[in-house]
Amino acid sequence: YQRRVHGAWLAVQKEVFNAVEECSDKSSLELKVGDKVEVQLPLRISLAGEWSDTPPFSVERPSCVLNVAVTLGNDQSLPVGCVASVHETSEIRLSSSSGASVIVDNWRQITLPVPLSDPFVVVKTALVLCGITNTKNHGLSIHTYSHAPSGSGLGGSSVVSASVVSALHQLTGQPNDPQTVSRVVLALEQAMGTGGGWQDQVGALFPGPKCTRLLPTYPLTFDVETVFLTDSTARLIQEHLILFDSGHTRLAQSVLRRILRRYLQRDAEALKCIRESADLAAKAASRMAAGDLEGFGQILNRMWQVYQILDPQCSLSDVDRLFHQVSDLIYGARLVGAGGGGFGVLLAKLGKADELRERLKSLPGPHRAYQWNFSPKFT
Repeated sequence: YQRRVHGAWLAVQKEVFNAVEECSDKSSLELKVGDKVEVQLPLRISLAGEWSDTPPFSVERPSCVLNVAVTLGNDQSLPVGCVASVHETSEIRLSSSSGASVIVDNWRQITLPVPLSDPFVVVKTALVLCGITNTKNHGLSIHTYSHAPSGSGLGGSSVVSASVVSALHQLTGQPNDPQTVSRVVLALEQAMGTGGGWQDQVGALFPGPKCTRLLPTYPLTFDVETVFLTDSTARLIQEHLILFDSGHTRLAQSVLRRILRRYLQRDAEALKCIRESADLAAKAASRMAAGDLEGFGQILNRMWQVYQILDPQCSLSDVDRLFHQVSDLIYGARLVGAGGGGFGVLLAKLGKADELRERLKSLPGPHRAYQWNFSPKFT
């Protein structure tokens, strides 16, 4: 049985690589000593359509996701990024905001697969996929950072991957548009063995709220449609859509494996749910643009129901209790990542946002509300 499961994951990986044309020969790339780039990106809040973006579904069937690029807190600073520079020695110096650091003596030490336990699995895998390990005449210094809470479900790990790929493409003169970077990150996560879909990187690389569709064509091409909001509607959404931390770290990979196993087994209920998830994304985008809070909230609720059908373990007693305790003040609620913890959203009833915030403060539990902003300004 385990051999069959492993073979299925390898087949998914191969299918993704076939759909990403950027994973081709890159023997002619060059690095120039003294070059330095910094890439900064926002996080994303996913609202509807998740799991339809995840291979193998998204390379076999149409997918659609609604999400929003955001910053956290009072300032507008972008919370995720990568700084990369070229130097004369052959050393590869890697560091991160977590405090981890390592010096790799030569390029021959960086090969696939990189163990998931390696704190620089993202950077090392990106160096191989982006063809940088072929440029052995010079060295690199790469520093990554993320100021998002760990396990938040806001797409932080994929956004870090996007910042690394973007930085490496800039240093080597490769295409650096959001479409290209999104595809490479999709392949990168397959090469790492973590799987995952495309919506995290697309959510951060394209600004503001957007409804993204993907048809199973080769190469994969994202049809990103901005959800245009008037100034008043944008204020209405930002005031009433309350982002909160559940206080529990979610484990996305375990959830991903459970749901994709059902898909690979062609579980009829799972297929129906993933198709409905994609349909709900388009409907949610329409309700959001119209400023229809109640209709938007109903879709958030249905998305959360779909999640729980796909994976009954995606919720927690603390989260269920919180949703119940504020039910009289909200139109809808859900967690925004893979489930099992992380961040969520509560959509307050019209005129009830302040009361909802005060109740959240008064209720016992590990939850905490966060201020968020559309990123960048899209109006």
